[in-house]
Amino acid sequence: MKDTISIWKRITGTAALAWLAVTALPAQVMGPNPNYYFHTFNNLYQLNPAMAGSNGELTSFLTYHQQVISGFDDAPRHLSLTADAPLGKQQLSSFGANLYTFRRSILQTSGMSGTFSRKFLIGGKKTHSLRLGVSAGFLHNSINPDGVNLADPAVARLNGKVRPDLSVGANYQLKHFQFGVAFPKVISTSVRADGDQTLSAMKVNPLGNQLFYFLYDFEIDKKWAVRPMVIYRSFTDAFSGLELNARVLYNEKVWAGLAYRQSLGAAAYVGFKSKKLSFGYAYKMSNSNLYGYSNPAHELQLGAYWGKLKKKKNLYVHKARFNKAEDAVAGKSAKTKAKPMAKAPPPAKIPDTKPAPVADEPYKLTVETVRRGDLPDDMISGNYLVVSAFSTVQEAQKEVARLKLATQPDPKHSAAKIGHNSTKNLYYVYLLTGNMDEVMGKCHELRTKKGFEKAGVLKITNRPHGSGN
Repeated sequence: MKDTISIWKRITGTAALAWLAVTALPAQVMGPNPNYYFHTFNNLYQLNPAMAGSNGELTSFLTYHQQVISGFDDAPRHLSLTADAPLGKQQLSSFGANLYTFRRSILQTSGMSGTFSRKFLIGGKKTHSLRLGVSAGFLHNSINPDGVNLADPAVARLNGKVRPDLSVGANYQLKHFQFGVAFPKVISTSVRADGDQTLSAMKVNPLGNQLFYFLYDFEIDKKWAVRPMVIYRSFTDAFSGLELNARVLYNEKVWAGLAYRQSLGAAAYVGFKSKKLSFGYAYKMSNSNLYGYSNPAHELQLGAYWGKLKKKKNLYVHKARFNKAEDAVAGKSAKTKAKPMAKAPPPAKIPDTKPAPVADEPYKLTVETVRRGDLPDDMISGNYLVVSAFSTVQEAQKEVARLKLATQPDPKHSAAKIGHNSTKNLYYVYLLTGNMDEVMGKCHELRTKKGFEKAGVLKITNRPHGSGN
């Protein structure tokens, strides 16, 4: 009798799980939902292929999502590993890779894809850009044969199938505002049973699945930042609806937030980041309205930040190192010996206030973003008007002494100061700090003075999460 009951439970349980896998979750048969996770604010690449490399360095994320469906032991679970990084001196091209496996009931989907994205600067400005990206790969569906009739056409049409996977996306950024659109399933496969045969056909359907999002980064002060985000999904065979998401970031290292998905319920998440690693946890609250089952979920994410793949070349001017390209200051290790430099011309006692001709301007004023270091004496987050940068503090002190002997270019400027950044291992000589508009205005004014043509703006931050840079 007990054996009969056990067999009956096994049959009914398998049938129910198979129904959920094949009918209640049809979109996941095609392949994992690219917005399955709540931690996409950390890794926008998971949401949109155009955002590969947007963190500004080689980053990788291991994410695990586990649903809990009351009454079932084998609830859906998803595991993915992503890696992406920008390439080249100007970091306009990026690559990415994604490995994943998705198990729900008797059905498991595994796949991999590679991504290429390109960033186009609008008006030559780093904070005004358009990103385009494409991901291509394949996915494989398999059926757990335990207690399942593999000869059943409804099951056979899913088992052992390898299918192509293609997605495209775009992201527009204007300073702190970003708008993105993605088409997760450009290639779809239709499958139908015809008697004892299973017929399948592939078709290109770029508009069949769509995703749109808006986000804005509010920097409240030097320590607090808020990112509200709105996502809308329109999928042919999956959840379609609105998601509202808001994350609060403290001191660039600790975050917490709330999310709400239409028809799926609310979720909360927390996390923290050290210099090279991050960890986040999310919990989706129970919602019994979907298919009549209570379905809370847990999500864990581990992030690793490996740094830039290639250092930028430097231009030495008056002992200051400034990059010709998109970013300004870039440094070398203190252990690296500096190349011999021509002796800087002595400063004039009275600065020349005549503006330099436009034709003599070597490059446009740009802003470099440098991650804040972890040492106690590191420069705090903020915007700095920098006149030079050195690998040793002795060189920086000599520059400060030189500036004190010269007449200050503007009486409103504060005295020259030295700031250290352990991320670049550089000592910066700067005149003032403040909000970005003020610092950039003073920098433009300062560069009209003789001997200060190469002054630049430095932004100290260590925010790695979806900065869109």
